[in-house]
Amino acid sequence: MELKDAGRDISNRLAAYKQELRSMKVAITEDIEKTTVDLKEAAALGDLRENAEFTAAVEKLSQLNARLNNLLEQLKDIEDIDGEENYENIGMIVLFSTVKVRLKETGEVFIFKLYPGNVSKVEEGIVSVESPVGKNIWFKVKGSVFTVEHAVTGEPIEFEIEDFY
Repeated sequence: MELKDAGRDISNRLAAYKQELRSMKVAITEDIEKTTVDLKEAAALGDLRENAEFTAAVEKLSQLNARLNNLLEQLKDIEDIDGEENYENIGMIVLFSTVKVRLKETGEVFIFKLYPGNVSKVEEGIVSVESPVGKNIWFKVKGSVFTVEHAVTGEPIEFEIEDFY
């Protein structure tokens, strides 16, 4: 697959990811509505200091609201993406570049597209410019080597930029 075609494929995956986030928003909103009803019913039981149902409903509502806020931020970042189709290769990696990198240790190849904001779903090839990889490839050229820290072990991982479009 040509790098340009891979970029289009990743753009399609971004659209699918946007739809997935919208579906999750609906599900979380429904959960919040149900939990709000549970909270009201638990509050009607009496003394709130010793009401396990009330405490559980408050905690669940807090978690759901945090998830919803996080999801809304991601959705906003995705929906704010504009100009992807106007991308022009200027000789260095910029937003909307499709990038092919090789893991120096194993030779394994990864292809992804660089997006603005906090839009990331690495397994789909969607990488945020705010991510460790995104920060390290920003304005780099073909042949550049960069290192990121493994998220779990903290060990350095070295990559080489093989190509980009």
